[in-house]
Amino acid sequence: MKLIAFLLLAIAAIFASADFNADAVQCLALRPKYHQAINKFCKRDIVIPSGYAQRGTKVGGKAVIVTGDCRPKQRVSKRKCRKRLFKMCRHSNEIGQSNKYFGFNKCQKWTTWPMDVRV
Repeated sequence: MKLIAFLLLAIAAIFASADFNADAVQCLALRPKYHQAINKFCKRDIVIPSGYAQRGTKVGGKAVIVTGDCRPKQRVSKRKCRKRLFKMCRHSNEIGQSNKYFGFNKCQKWTTWPMDVRV
């Protein structure tokens, strides 16, 4: 019985990982500079709000930032950071811009922003 439970958990993890990997692969194919910015930004856990999150990061004119007024502050793991941003990258508009709200009471605003394009 324990073996069956373990196998079911392993299968669920594989499917969850496959979806995450598909977003990362599509982001890399469609928007390589955003992919680089996401990897740079999500190299560690982040806290929202914080100076690090609000400054974000920029690579080749592509920016990734997280703003918010969360009280209390909310921690986001580097894995969750990458998962959210790769999905946003994959489903962004034609110039790579995307905004999504996450966190308790949607107090976190996650943004991918093409600094090199005038909108």
